[in-house]
Amino acid sequence: MSVGDRIRLLPLKAGAVVGAGVGCCVLVLALLVTVAYPPQGILQLFSEMGIPILTRQPFSETEVAILTLFELQFVGIHSESGSVVLTTVLFEHFEEFRPPNSVLGLLYVVPILLLYRGGKLLGQRYANSGNSLLQWGLTGATVAVGYFAVMGVTTLLVPADPLSVDTNSALVRTGIVYPVAFGAVGGLVAAGYQRGELRVGQLYALAVGLLSAVLVFLSTYVTIEEIPEGAEELLGRAITTTFALHGAFTLDLGASGLGAVPYLVLGVLFAGAGFLLVDRDAGVDTAGDAFVRGAALAPTHVVVASVFFTVASLFASPYLVVEAIPDAYPVVSAATESDALGVVLSNTRARPIIPPFTGVGEFVEDLFLSTVAYPVVLGGSGGLLALRNETRDTAPEYRQQSQTR
Repeated sequence: MSVGDRIRLLPLKAGAVVGAGVGCCVLVLALLVTVAYPPQGILQLFSEMGIPILTRQPFSETEVAILTLFELQFVGIHSESGSVVLTTVLFEHFEEFRPPNSVLGLLYVVPILLLYRGGKLLGQRYANSGNSLLQWGLTGATVAVGYFAVMGVTTLLVPADPLSVDTNSALVRTGIVYPVAFGAVGGLVAAGYQRGELRVGQLYALAVGLLSAVLVFLSTYVTIEEIPEGAEELLGRAITTTFALHGAFTLDLGASGLGAVPYLVLGVLFAGAGFLLVDRDAGVDTAGDAFVRGAALAPTHVVVASVFFTVASLFASPYLVVEAIPDAYPVVSAATESDALGVVLSNTRARPIIPPFTGVGEFVEDLFLSTVAYPVVLGGSGGLLALRNETRDTAPEYRQQSQTR
């Protein structure tokens, strides 16, 4: 098929409509964040920089929303001098309880998920089973047509000073790279799964999340050797479970011995879920189909894990450690002394000092890593194992039938 034929098959008009809708949703998100929590930290920043804008907000809400829109897609915001402005200048309202910076990570995932959903919708409606995977991906990527238009208009409204963005790189990243990449992923997912298969994958992913939390919580009764007197035991164990799962999901738990149980729990659950997905589906015949079917947990895992990582970062807030629930954290410190949490926390029983988990960029990297490692690799491997097991079981029957004939 020629390039021209591929282009003629693409739903460009529908992509323009869906992409524009997604772009408007992201813009509305940025506006809501700005209106609900108008950033006052900009005034303090300018005062520290020696810029004489001290009596009024230097930007309108619309201008701040546009800067927020680009920040949520990792476009750096710069001052007049060219220096990069910290994220907390625009988002210091999230520091009400002084959580680590990764609490913002959930907002950064929203544009990605919306573009993925838009590409998946286009793939389901306008591609067919006879198309190649390339065509499915291109169909999902047409979401870029409308998204590029919305981002192009917003770049024209970016304030010129004293804070701004590089409009060329902003337009390339937000108008082309983001929608093409994540829209194409949505189109490929539409090619690999029927709607019912993804719904089953959602149920399995939620079940795996619940079971992993319960099992890791129960494992703390084995891994924590001694509970400090006067500590809030149940709440402390729950927080320890949160930190242990966070470390296991990001492959950075740093525990030893029985403290490595979270790795085992997650590995068995994800591989087992992939195995069951394929074992209960009689229509899986090839290794590629088995791997894809076993990895059906991945889309839901992205959503669940992004929320979970945000909650985990909140539990690392100094406000909770020192003021709100200080009696729970000696249990967490005891888990560290028992090598159940490795280097996640400092080894101080009286007052554990909890470092920030991750920044926003690392939040997205951790989310990507956990998705690839568990639902994709382990879930897909479980699917392959189920196919191999089924093939081994049916082979003797096939040979027996052949001999009878």
